[in-house]
Amino acid sequence: MYVKRLESVTPIRPFLACCVLRNLDLTGENFKKFINIQTKLHSSSLCGNRTIAAIGTHEIKSFQPPLKYLALPPDELHITALHKKKPVSARELIDALVRDADLARKRTKRNTLNPLHRYLIIVVDLPVLPCLIDANGLMSEETQCVWVEVSSAESMTVCKEVLEQLIAETVLICPQLHVDQ
Repeated sequence: MYVKRLESVTPIRPFLACCVLRNLDLTGENFKKFINIQTKLHSSSLCGNRTIAAIGTHEIKSFQPPLKYLALPPDELHITALHKKKPVSARELIDALVRDADLARKRTKRNTLNPLHRYLIIVVDLPVLPCLIDANGLMSEETQCVWVEVSSAESMTVCKEVLEQLIAETVLICPQLHVDQ
């Protein structure tokens, strides 16, 4: 399987590294641990709160080739968020997350954002958003084969370092992991 990178993404986030993780065991606490590995990497200096690099994970069984890496306007990009059933436009998702962040700040009477909302400033004003288009790649605890993509505006080296770190930490929770690159 390969990814076709379209020129529309070049000015925003041109670098992309991918791999397939097979024999994943995401049952029980492992699903949460796998998501936490990604969250930890996103907030590390390696990813720079997603400004340097960002990780995407997708259920490979439901992919419909060809895969395309491109940039789309927020109103044209449709996303099915984790733990959600229906896709919404990226604009709707961003607007909902901004509202949630504002409510959370008012509720706690603090000016800090929770981890999910702190990344909004990266995308809220972008005219187009980088994305990997896959048909129906939503993950769950039953997922055993995952397509992982790491994108970066900085370099392919950054993508590879993040990917290697993700694999190294995932092996700790899934020792039987097999990686195709």
